Amino acid sequence: QIADAFGISERSATFQLTYLSRKKEQICCELRKVKRAGVPVESYEVRVTEVSPEAGVRKVSEKQREAVKTIQRGRVGNADGDVRELTRNIWNSLQRGRKA
Repeated sequence: QIADAFGISERSATFQLTYLSRKKEQICCELRKVKRAGVPVESYEVRVTEVSPEAGVRKVSEKQREAVKTIQRGRVGNADGDVRELTRNIWNSLQRGRKA
């Protein structure tokens, strides 16, 4: 029923059910097994009672944040300015050639 309701595959629906039932700190839900008449297989019904998005947010320290900033600022490679400018010009001319 989840697959039909959301337009996803049955396999994806199974993953969604597993996610809902295992994220206890973020999602409060009730699960129950249901046996339908004429169907030999039991199915699960899920009722989500509460969602806490704050519980899933990971705290990042200021030190980690600064480390990411310094990594992203640095240039890659050890070419001097003239070589980088030449490479940049070649790249831009190739890009212009693709668009034409």
